[in-house]
Amino acid sequence: MAYGGAEAGLLILGATLPIARITEFWLFETQFSILGIGTTLLSSGEILLAFVVLGFGFIFPMIKIILGIRVDAQEHPSQQYGQKHTRRTARARAFFQKFSMVDVFLLSFLVYGSKISETYEVTLGIGAYFLMTSIALSLFKPYLLANADQSR
Repeated sequence: MAYGGAEAGLLILGATLPIARITEFWLFETQFSILGIGTTLLSSGEILLAFVVLGFGFIFPMIKIILGIRVDAQEHPSQQYGQKHTRRTARARAFFQKFSMVDVFLLSFLVYGSKISETYEVTLGIGAYFLMTSIALSLFKPYLLANADQSR
């Protein structure tokens, strides 16, 4: 449960804090966050694009974390849940795992583009590091939990 809470907290920080700063022609600077991009897209009428950014960058990862917390709670010996319910929740979590964090993939293209371009430069913000830490915790959580169970 603590891992899931830390993962959710890091995701919220990563989605709200600036994930990147773009400097164009060495004069103009723009900072943006995932939720800021989604809000801007919604206010300008780009509903589908806003859904893609907010869905893949925040909503799907948060659903994945919540389902992971539920799976961890259901696998705890003191809980009396049906095995079929646990498998269904685990399958749903795997589904959302496939669609979450696409924004990090797109951010890597943005950074790569700035490295080969002479017109703009991208600097990762603190939000990107919180986002990547959330991803790392999500990836290593099964190993951390397995090692914690073995040490008891």
